[in-house]
Amino acid sequence: MTQDKSYVALKPLRFGDQALLPGDPVPVEPGRDYGLMVRLKQIAEVPAGAAAVPQQTTPPAAPFPEGARLVFVAEDGAHSLATFLGVLRAQAHAAEALDVEEGALIASVTFEDDPVPVVVRLDSLLPEQPTARLVAGLLTVAAQHNATQVQLSAQLQGQVDFLELLIQAIRAPGDPLPADFPAAEFLAENGVTTLPGLQLLAQGEEGSANLQRLNGIGKGRARDILAALTPPAPDTPAPPEA
Repeated sequence: MTQDKSYVALKPLRFGDQALLPGDPVPVEPGRDYGLMVRLKQIAEVPAGAAAVPQQTTPPAAPFPEGARLVFVAEDGAHSLATFLGVLRAQAHAAEALDVEEGALIASVTFEDDPVPVVVRLDSLLPEQPTARLVAGLLTVAAQHNATQVQLSAQLQGQVDFLELLIQAIRAPGDPLPADFPAAEFLAENGVTTLPGLQLLAQGEEGSANLQRLNGIGKGRARDILAALTPPAPDTPAPPEA
C-alpha cells in the first residue's frame, strides 16, 4: 500500500501548501497518485529500510542572485539561457542523476521553454555576460572558418580536376604537335606533345584557363594556341551575278 512507502522529491514542486525541494521527504496522503508522480520523475520511492533525508533548513550560500539570467552548458556543449532560483545540497537521488557527490551543491533553475524548475550541476552554469558574447564570437569564428574551408575545398577540387585532366592530356596518343605549332616548346616542357592531348586540355569554357595554368603559357600564348586549334571558317561562296 502507498501508506507503507516513503518518497522523496526529485525536483522542486508544490505539495499542498508545502514547497518541496529535491531530496525533501514527500508526505504520503490518501487519494494521491504517487505512481504517476514516480513515472513523471517528480518523486522517487525510498527503498525499504532507508531513512528519508530531513528537509534542508539552512539554505547554502548562492553564487548568483535569485532571478539572475545564466548560460547553462550541457555535457554535449549545447548551451541555453536559464533563470537561477537558488542552490541546495544534492540528496541521494539527485546526486546520482547529476553524477555528483551526495551533499554537493546543485542549482535549481528554469529554462525559457519550460517554466518547471529543475536541478542542474552548479558547474554547468555561467554568467550570461560575458559568456554570451564569447559564445557569439566563437560562432562567428566558426562560421568564418566553415566558409573558408568551403572555399579552400572548392579551390583544392579545382586543382585536382586540372591535374587529372593534364595527366590525361599527357598520356593521350595521337599525332605529335608540329614543331612550328604556337608555344610547342613550352607545351612539351609541360608534357603535352600530341595534338589530341592538347585538344583535350584546351576544350570547353575552361580551355584558356587550363592552358594558362601550364608553365610558360600566358594569356597571349593561350590565345595563339586556341586560334591554331580552331579550324578556319569555310569560305562563303560569292552570290551569283544577276
